[in-house]
Amino acid sequence: MTAWCFKPEQVAVLQEVSFAGFAIVLFLLVAVLVRRLLASPRRPLPPWVAIGTLLCLVLGAGYYFPFTNDDAYIVARYAANAIAGHGFVYNIGERVEGFTCPAWVVVTSLAGLTTGVNVVVLAKVLGIVLAGVTAVALRSALKLLTGDAEVASICCLLFCANQLLLSWIGSGMDVAIFLLFEVALLHQFLRPTAGGAAYALSAVGFFIRPEAYLLLSIYWAKRWARDLRARRLRRLGLSVGSRR
Repeated sequence: MTAWCFKPEQVAVLQEVSFAGFAIVLFLLVAVLVRRLLASPRRPLPPWVAIGTLLCLVLGAGYYFPFTNDDAYIVARYAANAIAGHGFVYNIGERVEGFTCPAWVVVTSLAGLTTGVNVVVLAKVLGIVLAGVTAVALRSALKLLTGDAEVASICCLLFCANQLLLSWIGSGMDVAIFLLFEVALLHQFLRPTAGGAAYALSAVGFFIRPEAYLLLSIYWAKRWARDLRARRLRRLGLSVGSRR
């Protein structure tokens, strides 16, 4: 695996441009959203608000793009060895699993094998792309939950402007893919019945993060409790109807 890094002068330029763009876009979006919330009657949000929110995410993550979390190099080394034909190993010849995110290692390896781009750069870019997909899915889930497009858009903007999130999604770590898993699970929970996607998420959860099964346990427990309550209410309704 070849080394990759930004030069100091490149870091300064990238951070200045990213921060300035992030601040401008964030200010404009907040102004528009607040104005729409206070307007009476409310008008639908223009399409460019969604584009601006995703742009805010990209620019914010760009500020942290030059910095790589040290744990990301573990995944990068496994991916680089797999691409070179040595298998998923940290040291060639030693079959030791030293990662907790198999799905992220496989995705990074496939992307590197397909594009030939440095795996560290790919992990960062993939993190930002998946975070963008997560933001879109989050807005959809929140719209289902609240029934208010403006509130969902504000929450989505807060998600995209979160500095802790931005510092992690561009770090090369598997944070973005796990966030996407969480939001997808939330989306499924808001549906009246468990669909095929819920079973698919349950199947791949362990390969994303070990702690995914904590969320899956809560999801299925709540799902079964809700289904049981619904069946009891239906039986009660049938019982009352038959008496009448």
